[in-house]
Amino acid sequence: QRQMCIRDSGTGPFIFEEWVKDDHITMVRNPAYWGTPADIDRLTFRSVPDIAARAASFLAGEADVVTDIQPVMVPVVQARDGLSLLAEEGMRIVFVKPNTRIDSPMTDVRVRQALNYGIDKEAIVASVMGGFATVSPGQVVSSQYWGFNPDLEAYPYDPAKAKALLADAGYPNGFDIRMSVPRGRYMNDAEIGQALAGQLEDIGVNVKVETREFSVHNKEFYTQEGGPLFLIGYKAPPDTGIMLSIFESSHPNSQHVDPVYDDMVNDALAETDADLRLEKTNAASEYFREQAIAIFLHQQWLLTGVHDRVQDFHTYPDGRIYFGNVDISGSR
Repeated sequence: QRQMCIRDSGTGPFIFEEWVKDDHITMVRNPAYWGTPADIDRLTFRSVPDIAARAASFLAGEADVVTDIQPVMVPVVQARDGLSLLAEEGMRIVFVKPNTRIDSPMTDVRVRQALNYGIDKEAIVASVMGGFATVSPGQVVSSQYWGFNPDLEAYPYDPAKAKALLADAGYPNGFDIRMSVPRGRYMNDAEIGQALAGQLEDIGVNVKVETREFSVHNKEFYTQEGGPLFLIGYKAPPDTGIMLSIFESSHPNSQHVDPVYDDMVNDALAETDADLRLEKTNAASEYFREQAIAIFLHQQWLLTGVHDRVQDFHTYPDGRIYFGNVDISGSR
């Protein structure tokens, strides 16, 4: 379940009323709001981590809005009278992050490039994501970010080239490797992990997939000693420079050390001229792709179920939802 961020400084359309840990947060209309008063008297955010239970509550009419609908439920929602589905491109980018800080084949750029060529991203989007994703064009940001590089393209699916790169790197017969995959953190994350393993087997890379709770997966990730492959999904403030800085060697999230990359990113972030900063940011993105600091996959979409009694509801690409202008007709 995506985490919702509620900012309450006392000046918004809603103010805090109640919080019950692991159950719900209730907000009420702010009578002192400076703008147009909200149409909703009370707003309750319920925590329902179980995907099936969340969908069931929506289908039963017990919830007005449900986030993170799974692709398999889309036709069910669309066929139900009184329910609608919002499908929009989100800002979260899903990819495989190789840990090059430990000894493994991933320390060789040719191997990282080979894995990029060995993954059929279009097939994963179509079969695993139900079409509700967009293939990443060789970068870990989407087009909603400032600094998105329109000149970069996705690694094409080319198993023959992948095998040639592996042979050139000294792995003509492939190798075995481990990948940590969270369950329930990103849309169809466990299924993505299995699909990746099946595709990479075709180029001789035998991936042992370990699917775990996100907290366990995340704990290992931050040791910078695990993996060496992690399925990850990132989103950041819509500035490519900020996203690229997350991969800089000194960052707690970093699994890769590259002084050249560090200098390029830091130089871009320090640049005050907008045109030069864009030029330097694009150059850093291009270097990132060439060095295959990530195994690029896709941009995840936002699938939100909305009851027809809810009017004027919309989501933002970063996953935020705003209820200040929302109206709910009828009562429950």
